[in-house]
Amino acid sequence: MLSASRIGCAYLVISAVLAEAVRDKKLAESPCIGIQLPGAVVSADFIIPTYAQVEAVTAGLPPDWAATVWLMHGCGLRVGEALAVSLHCRINHRKTLRVREQVNPAAQLRPLKFRRAGEFRDIPLPEYVNEAIDKHVAEHGTTSDGYLFQGRKYKLVIRRSYQEDFQRSAARAGLPPEFIPHSLRHLYASTALAEGIPITEVSRWLGHNSIEVTHQIYGHLIPSSFDRARAALDTAYQASRRQRSGKPSLDGRTNEPPGHQPGGALRVLGSGSVPYRALAVHLQRWKPRSGSRGSRWSKNVNHAVGRRSPTPYFWFRSPPGSS
Repeated sequence: MLSASRIGCAYLVISAVLAEAVRDKKLAESPCIGIQLPGAVVSADFIIPTYAQVEAVTAGLPPDWAATVWLMHGCGLRVGEALAVSLHCRINHRKTLRVREQVNPAAQLRPLKFRRAGEFRDIPLPEYVNEAIDKHVAEHGTTSDGYLFQGRKYKLVIRRSYQEDFQRSAARAGLPPEFIPHSLRHLYASTALAEGIPITEVSRWLGHNSIEVTHQIYGHLIPSSFDRARAALDTAYQASRRQRSGKPSLDGRTNEPPGHQPGGALRVLGSGSVPYRALAVHLQRWKPRSGSRGSRWSKNVNHAVGRRSPTPYFWFRSPPGSS
């Protein structure tokens, strides 16, 4: 049975052919008009293996291909990207994996999906993946130009051969037929989101074309923000009440936050102003109680907030030597 996406692709081809026949007066009307296509379900339940099962899958692969499992598990690579990793991909003192290309089904190097030749993406490189790469290089070496995984018939690995070996190994590990190499990419994304890593970062590391794609697939795995939002709003409200009543806060200070004027509201910056992140960081600091630092603080905040100028971040801090 064909999947909904396959049916959609077939429909596009057939409808285009029949539309051409209508234009050439071979048909009076295309029979494709009015056909309702099945909806493609983007998000689905993922098969989450145990650590022992991942180890078993790794052990069941040919030894010189085993490290691919940890690259997909720890960096979220697609299978073609994992097969194209070379020694040159590790940068930033082995803390970052830079992927530039992928191996296509014919064992040829091609640009990354949704990318042009020469484009790349950087991914955090866990230490256990580093160790797997080191172990692979020590035991199996690389190709003459530094690619980790060597094919049997060609220089690089044929993806179909790899996937067949992976499926056999997964079956021996007790995993269902639906568990494929791409499932390790799902496991990577699920783990990252469950640990609170922002979906914007996860989307970038996965190499998705847009964050909407990431949210469609993994949005249901993001921890609920309701409790965090309620706690943050309650905390801000209580702090505001303390400031208005003059009651001391936990650190004994009663000063207003930066940008606040007695009886007035804190002005919110609009577009074209200083970066929001810089303001958010600075708003956590309290105004100095008195002295020259207080006047310099007021001058800088009025300059940045009152005039809405594109003030650089260092203006938010006291100038060097002002303490």
